[in-house]
Amino acid sequence: YYEYIGVFPGGSGANVAVSLSSLGVSTGFYGKIATDMYGLQLLTSLIRSGVNVDSVELDESKSTVETLVVLTSRGYSKILCMINDNSALSPQHFNIDAWPPKSLKGLYVGEVFHEVASEAMKSLQNENTIVIYRPLALALDAMTQKYLSLLRYRPILVLNREKTELLRKKGVEVPQTLFDKGAEHVIVTLDEEGAILFSRRTREKLR
Repeated sequence: YYEYIGVFPGGSGANVAVSLSSLGVSTGFYGKIATDMYGLQLLTSLIRSGVNVDSVELDESKSTVETLVVLTSRGYSKILCMINDNSALSPQHFNIDAWPPKSLKGLYVGEVFHEVASEAMKSLQNENTIVIYRPLALALDAMTQKYLSLLRYRPILVLNREKTELLRKKGVEVPQTLFDKGAEHVIVTLDEEGAILFSRRTREKLR
């Protein structure tokens, strides 16, 4: 049984770009978008939301990944990603020639391949650029050390309860081990309870 079903453009990076733009922040989206119905819907949504799409590449040979999200009335969700051989997911899609924009002040790297995240972070020329890193849970579980190696670029690491517990089961102390690997700040989101901020500089815990 369901109460409502709809089709919405999204994705971690797109959602953050649109949300920041709605708050008056100048944002841009970097990535490759398929020219199928869903890809064009995403592109249109970004433009209407005031997100700069100058760095977006359109690819007629790819298809957009469809994600089915089942959300309960209590806020719990189940997610099913329908990926096929033609989905635009390869790390080779990162075009280093178009990266990074000269005016880049902040970079959000959300739930992408390790290779793509690594290329994006290491190519930043401005040391003052703020990097926010949100790894994908499944990838973090399967390749923990590989994904944590990106903390050498000193990002703000964003985790949730699930990812925090996952790391602790693997012997990673949150936040101390993450600070030792290079993270500047660690944010742990707690759903309706808000979030906790751990700062490497002050060793404070703010809730």
